[in-house]
Amino acid sequence: MTMPLPALRTPLPRRPVPVPAARPVVPVAVERPAPTPEAELFLREGKTLVLDRDDILFYEGDHAHAVYHVVEGMLRIGQLLPDGRRHILGFLAPGDVAGLTLGEIHAHTAEAVTPTILSLIPRPRLDEAMAQRPALGRRLLTTMQANLAAAQEQLLLLGRKGALERLASFLVLLHQRQTRGGETTRIVHLPMGRGDIADYLGMTTETVSRSFTRLRNTGHIHLVDVYEVELLDPRRLADIAAGR
Repeated sequence: MTMPLPALRTPLPRRPVPVPAARPVVPVAVERPAPTPEAELFLREGKTLVLDRDDILFYEGDHAHAVYHVVEGMLRIGQLLPDGRRHILGFLAPGDVAGLTLGEIHAHTAEAVTPTILSLIPRPRLDEAMAQRPALGRRLLTTMQANLAAAQEQLLLLGRKGALERLASFLVLLHQRQTRGGETTRIVHLPMGRGDIADYLGMTTETVSRSFTRLRNTGHIHLVDVYEVELLDPRRLADIAAGR
């Protein structure tokens, strides 16, 4: 809410105050990265879709009729296990692409972690664009390869690392993604809840909370609030993530 400015308590000067001559403004050229082929396509042709928190974008087993570019917010990608438990495969932030599959059926469910804005392109139009622009196809292939590498990394995370190493790896990963996006702060944003983190790391919510407390007590992080963590010693945190 905008607060009203306080009234002036001193009288205005009776004589005009000389104003120095304005310096000429020299335009500064700012180099901006060129948009990626997929971002350019979604920006030009995509239709906007808005989701509220916990809204379902698509279910596991749904027909993959469109591909989505995350503009704002965050998605969680997950599956339901046979025993009813949920396993989160990853989180998609602005700039990521959802719904990119090799087949015609979605292999997982996508939900909104926060209010989320997406840009969607019908799958036939995307296939047509990739045929016309090979660079776009190569970029999307790179995206799929990155998703596969992330899935392999999570298998290592769940199979070989302890609770503290898993949480440290998660915080380091989020920090790396933020710095790639241009941020230089040591603050890591956590829009997802502790339950989401637990389902991603294969831990209980209680173990996640204890691991946060342990990293705080050892001076590696500062818990700003539920949604933000400051990395006090990113290098040492990376060592913990690597098991050193």
